Amino acid sequence: GANKPKRKIVCDLVPPTKSIRLENIEQSGEVCYMPLTSSMEDYLETVLVLQQEKGYVRCVDISNHMSVTKPSVSRAVKELSKKNYLVKKDDGTLSLTETGKRIALQIYEKHRFFTRQLIEAGVPPDIAAQDACKLEHVISEVSFSKLKAEVKQNEEVVVSDKSSS
Repeated sequence: GANKPKRKIVCDLVPPTKSIRLENIEQSGEVCYMPLTSSMEDYLETVLVLQQEKGYVRCVDISNHMSVTKPSVSRAVKELSKKNYLVKKDDGTLSLTETGKRIALQIYEKHRFFTRQLIEAGVPPDIAAQDACKLEHVISEVSFSKLKAEVKQNEEVVVSDKSSS
């Protein structure tokens, strides 16, 4: 519809400097979950972020955070619950299942990584966050782990170069 609110990209609302504890995300070869749309991944990431910020998450919080309608959130919650990524408790609060949390952490880790790399390359922070939000959904785990390893190796080289001078 014409008067449908414009969907804000969740990543615009996640300050790249805000640190959410990323538990060790192990890359086991057996991650086999149903592929999610980038929109569904955004919902999981939002639940993670809000959980860390507020300690609890309700549908209205997601609606406000993402600038989407409550019916949209309800549909997403229903779908994510059916796929066992999310649980809606009796008091109306939402929590991620272990699988949901793992996916949300992976998405959020990619978001922070790409935002940081783009800012370091000179991209303005707002554009970096928007671009990171797109990249986090399309990159494969294989490519992402290679990129991460390359960046880590380059950072270690820079550190050791400085210490030897």
